[in-house]
Amino acid sequence: MRVHNLILVFLALTFSMDLYSASWWDDEHYMHDIGVKSIQFLYQEKLRNRVLFIDTREKEEFNEGHIPGAIHLRLVDIDKADLSRLKDYDFVVPYCLKDFRGYEVARKLKSIGFDNVFMMTPSGLRGWQKSGKILEYNQI
Repeated sequence: MRVHNLILVFLALTFSMDLYSASWWDDEHYMHDIGVKSIQFLYQEKLRNRVLFIDTREKEEFNEGHIPGAIHLRLVDIDKADLSRLKDYDFVVPYCLKDFRGYEVARKLKSIGFDNVFMMTPSGLRGWQKSGKILEYNQI
């Protein structure tokens, strides 16, 4: 009986941690002052040429489908990249499939002085697709 109760407590804690970890991602301001904008807002601003999406996945993943107009830039390539064009946009939005790599790129860009960096919600390429938005594919 005692082992059964411990298992129930463990499962309850695990489930509550999952709920908590999912909620912090959608907060308006999260993790080191990187703001969040909705996909719908970013989509409208993209139509006005005010948003630059940065796909932070591997090149093969990028070629398999990405947000239309996105550029490809991995975290390991930031120090070598010409980032001057990022200042031309009101919103620079790094992303990956679920936004773990996207977040790391956002943090790096913030740390080197870019204040126009945001994350999107729902997060990542999955969030973009779940919102009914289309992808662009590279012809190889």
